[in-house]
Amino acid sequence: MYILITKLAAFLISPMGVITLLILFSLLMRLMGKVRSARISLGVSVLVLVVASSPQTARYIASYLEEQYPPASITTLQPSEVAVVLGGLLAPPTKPRIQIELVGSSDRLLHTARIFNAGKVKRVYLSGGNVFDGYVADSESTYARALLEEWGLPGNRIETGGESKTTYQNAIEARDYLSKNGWINKPVVLVTSALHMPRAVETFQTAGVRVIPVTTDIQVTRRTAPAVFGWLPSAAALSLTTAAWHEVVGAWYYRFRGWAEPG
Repeated sequence: MYILITKLAAFLISPMGVITLLILFSLLMRLMGKVRSARISLGVSVLVLVVASSPQTARYIASYLEEQYPPASITTLQPSEVAVVLGGLLAPPTKPRIQIELVGSSDRLLHTARIFNAGKVKRVYLSGGNVFDGYVADSESTYARALLEEWGLPGNRIETGGESKTTYQNAIEARDYLSKNGWINKPVVLVTSALHMPRAVETFQTAGVRVIPVTTDIQVTRRTAPAVFGWLPSAAALSLTTAAWHEVVGAWYYRFRGWAEPG
């Protein structure tokens, strides 16, 4: 129930959530005969949609997050005992799928495989369960482990934590794993998407885990398309704005709860 309420609250404060509420308010005002209020609310909803779906808005918010921990060459990476990989990195085999499928954030797994093969870590710890129980037969980390083994990583070097559903729970789960193995005082490689890394670093460090941030899944790159497309609203830009805004608001909430503190 907590996860459901959290997800609902996250939607309501997202750009699409705000737009939905404004449209519903506009309809309510129209039914009550308050035409002017209805028109104003509808106009504001259109304005929010245009701004949120602007590539300029998306790039501004996303780059603010991604530039905090820019990607670095694997060759310069400090060797560590283990790489902790956060969840939300693949599409599980839910019907009609019959096997695991890759998504944008699957770069986390691919980059982890590269780090391991480069000899920068001795083992991999996959943190991440299913957000909603009963969604699929196994936890996401179990499927991620199977994919890494398919790519050639030895199974005895991969461990999973299948209960955590949030970044905060990821950090606590990883802390317990590191403490059990006597590595809590050693810095560990933390692999996640560039958008998510600022909140992840704050959360892990507040939980008492020393991390070496390794970002992947970069969203904001140098443009190659004509400049005019940088000003035309698009569904892709709306999606990126929503994801970036989720991280900004999530960081505020985590700080409010005492789960994360700015470094």
